[in-house]
Amino acid sequence: YSENIDQKLAFLDNDVALIKLSSFEGRVAEQFQSALEYMNSKNKTKLILDLRSNGGGYMDILEEVASSLIYNGGQRTLIAHAKNKSSTEDFYMKKSKNNSFIKGISVLANENTASASECLIGAMLYYKENFDLTRLVIEKNADGVAKTYGKGIMQTTYLMLDGGAFKLTTATIYQPDKTTTIHGKGFIASGSNATEQGDSAIFRALETLS
Repeated sequence: YSENIDQKLAFLDNDVALIKLSSFEGRVAEQFQSALEYMNSKNKTKLILDLRSNGGGYMDILEEVASSLIYNGGQRTLIAHAKNKSSTEDFYMKKSKNNSFIKGISVLANENTASASECLIGAMLYYKENFDLTRLVIEKNADGVAKTYGKGIMQTTYLMLDGGAFKLTTATIYQPDKTTTIHGKGFIASGSNATEQGDSAIFRALETLS
């Protein structure tokens, strides 16, 4: 969630808003929808969604946030599919907010964009509403590669009697097609969408929206 949605970035076009999501925890879904409503009140129709260094969070929060970005005709919409050796679990959007004023979305990511953030990117790419790969902008890492983290697993934390804890991988997460996972791969950008770190990424996002 943007630290200050009233703050204006001088280089943003008049019809573009930038909102940063730092995690999928707490009241972020409610705050994100409020930021979108503020964006609408200022007659901004294009969104730069900043998921850089968003390491993920809770799947129920992801379901809520996705409901603000994907409409899919108001249908019950699958966001992610989890599968382990013996069972599966589907994660569906909550009731869509139908933010039809949004006419274009560009997403910023980096090597620390992971887990629920990657699930959101995958769902947005799958449903192709106002967003596609030409608008996914990723900062290059130290090796010059522009890719996200590539975490497509669910982990459960178990507490131990001595006060310690351990995490156990309990499922692999797939995109809405139920066959594609980014685990160990991540999303990769190339060409002009592979940028240097910092404002270069924002400038490129603006270009994808122009």
